Amino acid sequence: MIKLKKNQVVLLLRGGLGNQMFQFVFASIIAKKNKTTLSIDKNYFSEENQNKSDVQRPFELDVFNVSYNLYEEKLLTYFEIKFYSFLTKLKLIKNEEYTESSFEFSKKALQIKKPVYIKGYFQSYKYFDGNEGYIRSMFTFSNNKLAIINN
Repeated sequence: MIKLKKNQVVLLLRGGLGNQMFQFVFASIIAKKNKTTLSIDKNYFSEENQNKSDVQRPFELDVFNVSYNLYEEKLLTYFEIKFYSFLTKLKLIKNEEYTESSFEFSKKALQIKKPVYIKGYFQSYKYFDGNEGYIRSMFTFSNNKLAIINN
């Protein structure tokens, strides 16, 4: 059970660089539509959270000039978890998680409202139509980062 602040868009980031880029762009577009900033949950990349049978993946988006907030999960008490679950079942509060149901495009995904915790890969080009300039502006390199790479 995740409990978010009312204006938060949080992305559970995972996978290699290509997957990270797709996820980041999708969640950035959702945050932009909701007039808020994006927070990234990087917990997947901690050693204890990676499945030992999977390829170990590092967080790699910092090679680009991307901006985001780091999501720090607020640990809920047992009572809070049960209470929020009960309120969600009664539909008094909405589930704040959006999980991509398949690898196919879903119009519903583009209508996500804040607060939301996003899980998925979002690799259909249809998610990005009309945002090409915005996307290109995200994936640029700073001179400082290029100097470090070249040395």
